[in-house]
Amino acid sequence: DMMAASLNLPARFREFVQRHALIAQRDRVIVAVSGGIDSAVLLHLLAGERKRWRIDLLVAHFNHRLRGAEADADEAFARQLSARYGLPFEAGRADVGAIAASGGSSIEEAARALRYSFLEELLGTHSCTRIATGHNADDNAETVLFHLFRGSGLRGLAGIPVSRNNGIIIRPLLFASRTEIAAYAEASGVRFREDASNASDDHTRNIIRHHILPVVRERIQPDVAHTVLRTSALLRDVDALVTD
Repeated sequence: DMMAASLNLPARFREFVQRHALIAQRDRVIVAVSGGIDSAVLLHLLAGERKRWRIDLLVAHFNHRLRGAEADADEAFARQLSARYGLPFEAGRADVGAIAASGGSSIEEAARALRYSFLEELLGTHSCTRIATGHNADDNAETVLFHLFRGSGLRGLAGIPVSRNNGIIIRPLLFASRTEIAAYAEASGVRFREDASNASDDHTRNIIRHHILPVVRERIQPDVAHTVLRTSALLRDVDALVTD
């Protein structure tokens, strides 16, 4: 039952973080918050564990300057969100479109590179130990399919890693599907902003998200996010054996 599973999210979150040793006591965690549902729920769950895990949190938002007033509203929302939890807030900004055009990279690649370099810079300036992002099991399924269709080695089919850079970058929500996260947000009154870039079909990923996965859910496997997650975890183990 989706409702029960979603209300159980905090317990599953704790279990997942412990099983993968994603966070240690007294860690200082940067939470990457776009303002969308995944990062809003991630922040909510981490804030709920602050005392138990004795961790400090810093909210970080990167403004890609791609959607004008909309992008500024996202930043203002992330700022309000961190204030509501009584957490420090840092915003980074870059004109991603211009940088992508001058460097000959795609907007998505430029955005990702700039966002991560902003987050990694904060590690030093705020003496933090981890960067937590809101990637979920659906993001993982989209990534795996994207690599499968484009042609990829084992690493691509292993999907999004639970952690990387020696455990500095962590994905504590990777176990949860988008549907579960949405049900939890609704049940717990977590506020978030709709991410406008998700609604467009510009990106290959969004074609997978809006056209391929819905058909898979309807006709083949309703729980595709979790089945792909299990398979990609197995392939990650295989990749580790082969490459080490």
